[in-house]
Amino acid sequence: MNSSLDQGHQVLALFIDYKKAFDTHHEVLLQAMDECGIRGPTYRWYRSYLSGRTLQTYISGVAGKEVVVQLGVPTGSVYGPVGYVMHVNSVINVVKKCRVYMYADHMCLMYSSKNIQEIRAVLQADFENIIR
Repeated sequence: MNSSLDQGHQVLALFIDYKKAFDTHHEVLLQAMDECGIRGPTYRWYRSYLSGRTLQTYISGVAGKEVVVQLGVPTGSVYGPVGYVMHVNSVINVVKKCRVYMYADHMCLMYSSKNIQEIRAVLQADFENIIR
């Protein structure tokens, strides 16, 4: 981006924090696995692992309504760190024009141009691709 500044371009950066990366639908996590090349028996096992989970609360011995869990992964699971890496790495596939910089649970999208409206539009489009 230094060369862009040297050429008189403006540079905008959008910082994204992925702390809630797994508060997402199971299908999105499974799609990330597929994009990483995990298919066949391993994929089917993880699909089974994520599917059909339920959650129920108990307060003072009274049971709440049992609900099907459709988001996230079990806390402390082996799948957590591996799935996180696959999910975050798959995000790069939907970014079309911005440069992407990633570290741990942080991402930075950067784009430069002499036209600020173009920069805003490109950043917005790439961000919308990520959050879909």
